[in-house]
Amino acid sequence: MIEITEVRVSLRNDEKLKAFVSITLNDSFVIRGLKIIKGNSGLFVAMPSRKLTSHCPQCGCKNHLKAAYCNQCGSRLREDRTSRDPEGRAKLYADIAHPINSSCREMIQNRVITEYRVELERAKQLKSRMVGINNRDLHTFEVSLQTTRKLARSVPADRMIISESGLATRQD
Repeated sequence: MIEITEVRVSLRNDEKLKAFVSITLNDSFVIRGLKIIKGNSGLFVAMPSRKLTSHCPQCGCKNHLKAAYCNQCGSRLREDRTSRDPEGRAKLYADIAHPINSSCREMIQNRVITEYRVELERAKQLKSRMVGINNRDLHTFEVSLQTTRKLARSVPADRMIISESGLATRQD
């Protein structure tokens, strides 16, 4: 019988991505890279995944399926390189690890979301004087000071805000 013996939650302050999670099974096996996502019907757990790629017909270099041009030679890539799901959406990622039956998926999802809520409450109870806001999107590595401007409204007035990443001039 599989038992989740440890859940580690790393909270994120993002509109959709709420946390990264690692789980330990039977004190013996760790799965990293689970994500808690806020979807249209509430929270769900996304299994660890990798970006799917295809090879450039010119040079053979691997390129992400969303790429319009080859990373190596710059050739234009065909747009029809992706397979589609039954709803017609492009399949851009493949799970690295996933449960093979619904009862296992439900067990993981229930435990992970429960631990996420516990960690979220713990974080709300912290009385830190400073709150750091990272302006770098950790998926695209793009930096925008709008992140601090947007999130600063939700920080209590008695806390100092530290805007992290993307500061280049005194005006920033």
